[in-house]
Amino acid sequence: MKTVLVLGGYGRCGSRLVTLLSSDPAINCIAAGRNPPANLQNKNVIALDANDRSSLKSTLANNIDFVVNVCGDLEKNGGAIAQTCMESGIHYVDMGAGQEYANDFLKLNRQAAKNKVCLVTNAGASPVLSTILADHLAKEFERITHIHAAYSPGNRSVGARGSLYDLLKNIGKKIRIKERGRWQDNHSWSRAEKINFPKPVGSRRLFLYEAIELETFPARYGANTVTFSTGFELSLFNLGTTWLAWRKRKKQGKRPEAYASLLASAAWWLRNFGSDKDALAVMMKGEIAGQEVDHVAYLIGRSKSSLVIPCAPAASLIKKWVNQGIDKPGATSCQDLLQMDDIRLELSQHDIVLVRR
Repeated sequence: MKTVLVLGGYGRCGSRLVTLLSSDPAINCIAAGRNPPANLQNKNVIALDANDRSSLKSTLANNIDFVVNVCGDLEKNGGAIAQTCMESGIHYVDMGAGQEYANDFLKLNRQAAKNKVCLVTNAGASPVLSTILADHLAKEFERITHIHAAYSPGNRSVGARGSLYDLLKNIGKKIRIKERGRWQDNHSWSRAEKINFPKPVGSRRLFLYEAIELETFPARYGANTVTFSTGFELSLFNLGTTWLAWRKRKKQGKRPEAYASLLASAAWWLRNFGSDKDALAVMMKGEIAGQEVDHVAYLIGRSKSSLVIPCAPAASLIKKWVNQGIDKPGATSCQDLLQMDDIRLELSQHDIVLVRR
């Protein structure tokens, strides 16, 4: 049996990840955090401040095999935690925090390989599942011109302060996207659009947002235009976030991330509104035999699937490591470590289905 330590493991995202990992009888999963709730039923919980290097190293010495980090601001502490795991000979996974973080993370590759440790970032729905869907669609094109990826969480997937902090930190900032073959500047959380997801998700309003795909998809698929969007299920949160993004662009008031706790509290109070149905889509346009064609692939959560889509890649990767071993040590991004077959069972067990149009 292998032991997995989940940093931030009793939060919204962390507790879902612990549930997914604990379904494998070969995994002993431990949830860690600074202030575990006293009424938590799971006995496999420890108090740990992951930013305290000595405490983390002491915990890692207790027969820990893998660490998954979902405990907060990765740009601030993710690299240091990954470094500590590497020095302790422990394999490490996180869900990523943008291209700049990934670029710094990958600089650990040579040292990680020397220490025979695997360090993985970007193990989330973006870019792992979006890349799997894009690879699935790309086989049907001779030439790809446009790709649009979109992630829409249900309202009951919203509420983790750490993830909201990361989102609000990025809204309103200038981002670089490729459109019609040229790189252009735009702003994160702009260009609102409605996307009609298959039932039971339905129509949702999403906004242009910074994502790894904006950098990787143009080179991977040769597309002239690549965009990524996300948004809240409830219009109230979309309106508030749009206002914060506008104020940031105008350099007015507090930084948007200062409102993360307020937004998390509002999401908790409104948790009975909206749904627990998350959705991911990749829309692709291009040519085959000289004719313009377009195809769309969706992952749709149909019932009680809140947060499975963003957590499934990390859970699937750990399970793959536990059951098949690690092929190659080093520091890498997750999107090429998993295929559809690696993640299909995890999704289907939680009523998440692939829909084509």
